Amino acid sequence: ISSGVGGSGPSITATADPFENRHAAIEYHFQRRRTGLTLNVLRREEIYDSATMFDRTSMSYGISVTRRLTNQLDAGLNAVLSEDDYETLDDTTEEKRFGFTLDWRIGRTVGLSFSAERLELDYGGTLFDSTENRLFLRANWFPNGPVSHGPPQRTRGSGTTAPE
Repeated sequence: ISSGVGGSGPSITATADPFENRHAAIEYHFQRRRTGLTLNVLRREEIYDSATMFDRTSMSYGISVTRRLTNQLDAGLNAVLSEDDYETLDDTTEEKRFGFTLDWRIGRTVGLSFSAERLELDYGGTLFDSTENRLFLRANWFPNGPVSHGPPQRTRGSGTTAPE
């Protein structure tokens, strides 16, 4: 399971010590013809056999809103707040991620995707706190044709058609 909204996966702890990973997630999707909303919550526990200083509980909260602006242009906003609580160290780290995406379908099988995000890392007031601003430009190719956005839309009569 990944947190999904905002693209942040679990952080990695560099140790060879075996551990038990317990996780639970709940996610809500709302989709209409031109607008989408996703909310999610993820809880994860890592319990190490020997290196108990790495034992932690993580919580992640995310929201994403998308909007079809035209038949060829989609926009989206997203935010993720993650918090890791290290029980034995009595320490907490926090990650905030905010983003914006713009997807342009140039043709039936080609598109461009632009995204910008801001990442703020807070390691409990240490010198390692950081803020990053990132920009991404990605070319997309869909060899099997366009990707459907949302459920088929009802039309007059008995059939359904793909969304605009």
